[in-house]
Amino acid sequence: MRVIGLQRALRVALLVALAAFVAAGVAARDHGYRISPVLSASMVPAFGPGDVLVTELVPASRLRPGMVPVIVPPGETMPYAHRITTVQGPPDRPILTTKGDANPVPDTWHAQLATGEVPVVVRTVPEVGRVLLWMRGERYRSFGLLLVGLVATVAGLRLCTASRPRP
Repeated sequence: MRVIGLQRALRVALLVALAAFVAAGVAARDHGYRISPVLSASMVPAFGPGDVLVTELVPASRLRPGMVPVIVPPGETMPYAHRITTVQGPPDRPILTTKGDANPVPDTWHAQLATGEVPVVVRTVPEVGRVLLWMRGERYRSFGLLLVGLVATVAGLRLCTASRPRP
């Protein structure tokens, strides 16, 4: 009888943890936080491939050297997270020069920001980005969502239909 109680408690704890994880993600997004995986080693040792960046939207006028914004440089299609080396121009549309911590020279571009807010790295989470990268492919993302849904459904059904000991 005690084993059944422990199994049930573990299932409930798992469902609560999953719900809390989803709720935290939704709440963080509602408060301007975003996550994105790191694809290259240009910022090692600060963060590297497979890590996740947690960013917060910051007014462009608050950008300073040393901060790490996530921007799409001129002529590029993918976002970069490189450290600001200089900030020039008008405060509401600054021109940034950047450099990856692991790179020997500054980036060749000068990025003029066109938006009033820019995502800036506030935290990193090691290795979690590997899961996000794996789920980037449509097939893998679909499989991952299907698997999470299946696990949640089975756990919920077992929790609801588990035999209860009589008092």
